Amino acid sequence: MPARLRFSPWFCSALLVLTTAVWQGAGPRSAQADEKPAAPEEVTLEYKDGLQLKATYFAGTKGKESVPIIILHGWKESRKEYVDLARYLQTQMGHAVFLPDMRGHGESTKIKHMGQRDEIVDAAKFRQADFEMLVTDVEKMKQFLMEKNNAQALNISKLCVVGSELGATIAVKWAQSDWSWPELAGRKQGQDVKALFLISPEANYKGLNVIKDFDDPNIHGELSIFIMAGKNGQAGRDSERIYTKLKAYHPDPAKEDVAEKRDLFLWEFDTALQGAKIFGVNPLKGHDMDKVFGGKTDITVDYRQLVAGFIDLRLVKKDFRWELRKLPGQE
Repeated sequence: MPARLRFSPWFCSALLVLTTAVWQGAGPRSAQADEKPAAPEEVTLEYKDGLQLKATYFAGTKGKESVPIIILHGWKESRKEYVDLARYLQTQMGHAVFLPDMRGHGESTKIKHMGQRDEIVDAAKFRQADFEMLVTDVEKMKQFLMEKNNAQALNISKLCVVGSELGATIAVKWAQSDWSWPELAGRKQGQDVKALFLISPEANYKGLNVIKDFDDPNIHGELSIFIMAGKNGQAGRDSERIYTKLKAYHPDPAKEDVAEKRDLFLWEFDTALQGAKIFGVNPLKGHDMDKVFGGKTDITVDYRQLVAGFIDLRLVKKDFRWELRKLPGQE
């Protein structure tokens, strides 16, 4: 099931830039990873309403140069579908990955009440307000990473959010929120997420509409965005619609400037599968890749390399300065 590609000159250049660095440095273990990766850490975040949010944290290996990544799964999925991606980004690229079960999913289904039985959170019963809470929940995930930033274990100013289906919607909504925080007395409060990797995004998911969000200059002007989806079905049509809207704000750079300036990508597979299911689509080989790589037919691209290559191009190679940050409640 080959991927559907647009072989314009800029795309060929962008694809080459996006993947070459990964192939050169990512196997069997990236030369950029300065330390042996730590074992995954199981984390529990307790929210004001008593929710016990469960997550796995994969520590970076480059100290304060580590890129932090939050991966948000899809509706009725859990973090387990994304462990392979998180482990790859840590062990092969040296990044720091926070992989949660979102509210009402996986192991994040209990709200503790003092002296009472635990309340069970059932995602199947979510209403509009519950979906909106998923957006605000991401802020506490960022605070966890802020503490790691202040321990010089990562650079929060290079934050990337990977979102799949519902997670893609939450990623866009929360990025807009993160960029809405102004500086306060010279203290930076937000504006840390710099890149979004959206898997099968939908224009309107469970009442959360993202199309208008892309008119926000903080979204289309400040963020690098990669869209990956199966081209068939509603998600494919929505991905095209979102890409077309963003394209007005992200004109194609000159071919020689692709590596420096290309910040919007669309990758479509010829399938109706979406979300984590798209990871099993047969990767690109030979008959398509020789058009891009000048006759080389032994190259295989998988979704992990696309994520890693995008992050390398738009975050690792960019100069977003590390700084010590004050946490909420600190003077």
